[in-house]
Amino acid sequence: MSIEWCRKVNEESTAIDERGQQTFHSVYLLKSDTPEESRDNVLFSELLPTYGAPHPQNAFSICTKKDATRKKEDPHFWDAWADWGSNTGHRNPQDDQKRPDQRRPKWSGRFSPINQFRYFDRVGNYFTDRAGTPFNPPPGIPIFVDEITIQRYEATLDRVADRGFLNATNTDTWNGADPYTALIAEIDFQEVFEFGQYWFLKTYKVLVNPRIAISSNEGVAILPLPQDAGTPVDLFYGGWSPYFVLNAGPKEIDATTKKPVTIQDENNVLDGQPWPLDANGKKIDRDGTGKFSSALTFLAFAVVGAVEFSPLNLTPPWEA
Repeated sequence: MSIEWCRKVNEESTAIDERGQQTFHSVYLLKSDTPEESRDNVLFSELLPTYGAPHPQNAFSICTKKDATRKKEDPHFWDAWADWGSNTGHRNPQDDQKRPDQRRPKWSGRFSPINQFRYFDRVGNYFTDRAGTPFNPPPGIPIFVDEITIQRYEATLDRVADRGFLNATNTDTWNGADPYTALIAEIDFQEVFEFGQYWFLKTYKVLVNPRIAISSNEGVAILPLPQDAGTPVDLFYGGWSPYFVLNAGPKEIDATTKKPVTIQDENNVLDGQPWPLDANGKKIDRDGTGKFSSALTFLAFAVVGAVEFSPLNLTPPWEA
């Protein structure tokens, strides 16, 4: 069975739609070599325009819809028509004809605030009151992350593998994000039936949290990091691993007993306030100018997993 010929039978009509875009409507007559020809063979015949093909008179107007019906008086002949336009919404009609796992993935993004405790402002000033007492708790100040959502079809589903990436940060560079600054926050799926089989529509949400380096006016020392927490060169806000916490508390290590005791202020009052501690767990005193006598120390913690993102192949379609 085959289509022998196809002819355009109308003076092509054209119009301007409500968005000022040019549209076209074309009508065709086709002849098959058999009265048993299938409608699919007619619609997908190379003699008819293909979905997504540009119109000869306007390259920005593409084929968005077509249909065909068999003539009752002679089943060898078919009437067909095609519509052309540039307003296709978020769909690419030509892409829709491909297998789901071969279609262009859909990317979207927005900037979203997340709250984070901070010990310094952007220029390195330690958050204390006018008497030099640290705020307890430290201020919660939002940091804006780049929230990227990726949606694509996949032929198989492996939720065990998915769990290995969930709440994990990147050890490799991903989409311009430095290691340990991107985090996979969601991996969702929905089963759909297309092309005679089931597919999995997967949605990935990645949060990119750039680092903001802080140069403290008080001086900073970073204690040894957990094994898999990354290797920072400076104290920073942002990123996902390591997470820095000021080495401070209401107790210090007694030099004689080597046990924690509640810190007393200059008037020998046990006020229970957290005070910065050095690497040995001793309170860091202030000198005569109000400055701390030694660098403030920070503890680094690994609070999320760490994996390479490359196996997921989450590449922007405009860069693939």
